[in-house]
Amino acid sequence: MKMRYYHLFPTTRNPASPDPAWLAEARASLMCSGCGSLPRTGKVPDVVVQRNPDKSAINVVYGVYICYALTSLLDTLCQGEFVPFFQLGRLLNSDKEVVPDVRTFMCHRTVLVRGNEKSTFRLCPVCHRLLYCAVGKRYLVRRHTAGIVIAEDEGGGLVVNELVAGRLSARGWKNLGLKKLELCDEPIDGLNIA
Repeated sequence: MKMRYYHLFPTTRNPASPDPAWLAEARASLMCSGCGSLPRTGKVPDVVVQRNPDKSAINVVYGVYICYALTSLLDTLCQGEFVPFFQLGRLLNSDKEVVPDVRTFMCHRTVLVRGNEKSTFRLCPVCHRLLYCAVGKRYLVRRHTAGIVIAEDEGGGLVVNELVAGRLSARGWKNLGLKKLELCDEPIDGLNIA
């Protein structure tokens, strides 16, 4: 039997907003000057937001390109074994207090969820990160899926195999989208990228 993969993504249109002072400091010291991305190596930074986020299962910090999730969702996905899959940071409110039961994260593994021929990309001239905007139906290129258990989608959200996705059905998760991804042998977008 061939493994199936699922895309987990936020369905809310209410991302957290970074604290302006924290964002200015992060832009000067942490973020790439070319694309604004956080580095994918090293420690995941603590992120200060303007107010406590809603209780969505997974979401993003606007303008920073980092995801955060309920600790219970991350625990369900990896059954408490965070280290093989995630680097974790903290989400702090404007008073610099830790937001309980929520963690920022980056996965050790990334994968590109792709779209159709209208999808676009560019490479950052500074950090060489691939910045891809998927348009249309989402899918994975088969040769990039070997060994995926939990991976971060370069465009936001997570990609999990069917065994991990099966753990989610026992509980309702606020603002969590879950869609099966098709596997294609060749990219439909026609772009010659990883």
